[in-house]
Amino acid sequence: MTSFDAATGAFTQVAGLGDATVLGDLLYIRRFPKLWGPPTLSWKKEDLEHVTQRVSFSKDQSVAGAKAWTAEVALPLKASGTAAGDATYGVAPPELHLPLRAVFAPTVSRGNTVGAGSTTSIVQVADGTAAYHPVGTFLLDVGGRAAVVTATAADGVNPDDITVNPALSVAPVATQIVYGAYSYEPKTTGHYTMTLDAYVGGVTNVKLYGGMLTSCKIVDFKRNAIPKIVMGFAGSYFLETPTALPAGLSPTYDTVRPQDAKDCHVILGASTRLVLKEATIDFGLATVAEDAFSLPDAAYGYRIVDMKPTITVSAYWDTATPSNTWAEVQRYMGSAQTFSLLLQHGKERGKVVAIYAHKCAWLAADHGVTDGLRTVSFTAQVLSSDLTLMPDISLGFM
Repeated sequence: MTSFDAATGAFTQVAGLGDATVLGDLLYIRRFPKLWGPPTLSWKKEDLEHVTQRVSFSKDQSVAGAKAWTAEVALPLKASGTAAGDATYGVAPPELHLPLRAVFAPTVSRGNTVGAGSTTSIVQVADGTAAYHPVGTFLLDVGGRAAVVTATAADGVNPDDITVNPALSVAPVATQIVYGAYSYEPKTTGHYTMTLDAYVGGVTNVKLYGGMLTSCKIVDFKRNAIPKIVMGFAGSYFLETPTALPAGLSPTYDTVRPQDAKDCHVILGASTRLVLKEATIDFGLATVAEDAFSLPDAAYGYRIVDMKPTITVSAYWDTATPSNTWAEVQRYMGSAQTFSLLLQHGKERGKVVAIYAHKCAWLAADHGVTDGLRTVSFTAQVLSSDLTLMPDISLGFM
C-alpha cells in the first residue's frame, strides 16, 4: 500500500496486489499506536477435548471452552502537532485516528479569513466559505480559544455568518484567521472491530479477533498532566499458535509530544469560564450481546446500541474574569437548567484538544474552598442536543 486516506478509507495498492486479490478477501492494515503503559489483556483458553466440540460449547461465554477475550488500552490524548492555517484543513491525530473510528465519525474543517463586523459569537467570513465549517465542528481563534460551530448562514450575500458557542474571548477583526480542526462525533452504526495479535513470552501468538469497543473514557484531563483515552474491547479468542515475535516491531520515538499544557479550562454556557482542576469523560457505551455477530465460531459478539455520556468536573473559580461572579456559577447548581459545556486542554495551535457537549444537566454539584481557592465540582449528564446536525458530544483536535 503506497498511500492511504484515513478519512475515507481509500488506499492506493502496490503493483501486483490486484492480481492476487478477489472480491471478499479480507485485508489487514497494521498499525502500532504508542500505548501509555502496557495494555491489560485477558482471554479464556480453549478447554475442550476435541476441536469438533467448538460448535456446541464455544457459543456461550459462561461455559468452559468459551473463547472470550478482553483488552484495555490507554493512548495519550494528543493532537497532530501540525498547526492548520488559512485555507488549510485540520490534521487528524495520527496515533488516535484509526482507534477513534471504532466508534466516532470524523469531520474536518478548514481555516478561514475573517471579514469585518464579527462578534464574539458570530464570525463573518467571505461569501460561500461558511461551508468550510460544518455544524458541530470545532474552530480555534487567534488567541487560542476553542469554540464549536452551532449554525451557519450562507445566503449568497456577502458575508457568510458562522455562529459559535461558547463565545470567543474577543471579537475577531478583519484579516484575522479562525483555524480549522479535526472533529469526531459518536456514531451508532458502522462501528469497526479491533483485531489484536498478542505475543506471550515472545514465542506464542494469540489471535484476538472481532474486538468491539465496549467502553471509552478520557481521564487525567487536567493542567500539567498528559490526558489519556482509555478504550476497552471484548471479542472472540480464536487461535493460539507457537509463533515467534515478527521482525520490524522495534520501538520508535514519537516526535509529537502529548498534551501537557498549563492552560486548561472549562466553559459553562456561553461564557462562564472556570480553571479546570481535573475532568473525566465517560462516553457511556451501551452494548448488547448478539449471537454470531461478526465473530468466528458463532461466538457471542457485542454491538453498540446507545451512548449515555457523563462528564465529571472539578474546577477553580476564575477570578481573572470579573464577569464570572460566584452567583453566576451558582445558578447552575441544583436547578433544572440545561447548559453547554466545553473542556479545553492547551491553546497552542497543533496541540489543542477539546470536548464539547451541547446540552447538559447537573446530576450532582458541590462547592467549597481548597487551599484557599474557591472550587466547584459537579457531574453532568450529556443530553440530546435537540438539533439535527449538532452531535450530543464531540471531540476536537486543533
